[in-house]
Amino acid sequence: MWWVCLQLLTLCTALLSDFLIHSFSLLLKNVCGYCPTRYSFFDFCLPAVSVPTGIYTETAYFAKLVGKYRMKHKVIPPAVTGPPEFERAFRAQQNCVEFSAIFLVDLWAAGWFFNQGLAAVFGFVYIYGRHLYFHGYVESAKGRLPGFSLCKLSLVCLLVMASVGLSNSFLDKYCDINLFGRLQRLISG
Repeated sequence: MWWVCLQLLTLCTALLSDFLIHSFSLLLKNVCGYCPTRYSFFDFCLPAVSVPTGIYTETAYFAKLVGKYRMKHKVIPPAVTGPPEFERAFRAQQNCVEFSAIFLVDLWAAGWFFNQGLAAVFGFVYIYGRHLYFHGYVESAKGRLPGFSLCKLSLVCLLVMASVGLSNSFLDKYCDINLFGRLQRLISG
């Protein structure tokens, strides 16, 4: 459960940093008449680094658990077959590693081009889903389904956010059409 506390701490840090960045941008606009339209790399770093730190901490935790199952069932490396409980734990950990690349690309694209706070929230939903997936899969093959569904939902949301953000950035840069700006004017005016 120590990693749950770490996840909550990094989520709060990511949300606080997003709030502070927006507050600072408003202050710059009111005091100096200038507000940057895009985040700098430094602004992006905290949420973009805190969530991947969480997923890699969780992956290391899963690897440690697989090692314990190896010792419990006397499965000598490099063997990856053994009792069903060990095989399910090993497969759950491998699945987490396999999905890491997809998750990170979706997370970073959604955070950079859409909203880093919202991307961080879905990132932590994904991490929680991975937790449910791993422990459910160790119990039974069907036990993995609730966690997998939560991970899939999170990945789809991140992909949609990244696609919308990338599309808006492309249209803004090459066609001088800012969909987010137009939407904001419609809502406020």
